[in-house]
This record gives sequence, structure tokens and C-alpha cells, in this order.
Amino acid sequence: MQTAVLFIAITGSTLSLAALVHLQLASWLFPDWVRSLYTPGGRYRTVGIVLQVLAWIAAAAITGAGVAFMLSWMPNSWGSADELGDFTAYAQDLAWLAGLFMGSGWVWALLQVGRRQAQ
Repeated sequence: MQTAVLFIAITGSTLSLAALVHLQLASWLFPDWVRSLYTPGGRYRTVGIVLQVLAWIAAAAITGAGVAFMLSWMPNSWGSADELGDFTAYAQDLAWLAGLFMGSGWVWALLQVGRRQAQ
């Protein structure tokens, strides 16, 4: 069971990173490809949605880990305990919240650059 979970985690993270790198390169080098993710009416195609979700997962994980490293100066005693008694440091919460926002902005910016360069 652990081997299957590990295989799925490695495969998913590799696919997400590949999607992010692909979107990063395509938005700057091949902007016509980014425009092909959309139908003429401006809606996303299914391939575009899958690529964006995978790229967003990778971008959120990368930026979340980066912010967590930058907040490593915060003492681990700064945090709160939930109703079950599990302690969570504020740095960890802030890092993943920032990772979600910054990862979303990263993917959105790549899509906007790709759409605007192709016009």
C-alpha cells in the first residue's frame, strides 16, 4: 500500500512540475500554443483545464515551500492548538496560504502573457 501511494505521489508531482515548466516555456516561446488552449468563444478546452490545474498544483507547492523556508526565522512556539490539541505553527499556515495565492498568480500571469503575446 505504501508503495502505491508513493508511486502516485511521485508521478503526480512529476506531472505537475512538467506541466508548470511546459506552461512557462510555452507562454514565452510559443504563445500561439497558449492561445490554442481556448476555444474561439474564450472558453477553456479540457486539455487547457487539466494543464492549468497541474501547473497550479506545482506552482502552489513550490511557492509554499519557498515561503516556508523564508519564514523559518519564526519561532515554532508561535502558533495555536486546535480542539484536538494538535499544534500548528503560524509560519506553516502563512506559508501555505501564501503559496496558494502566489501559485495562482504565477499561473494566471503565465496565461495572460501567452494570450497577449500571440495577438
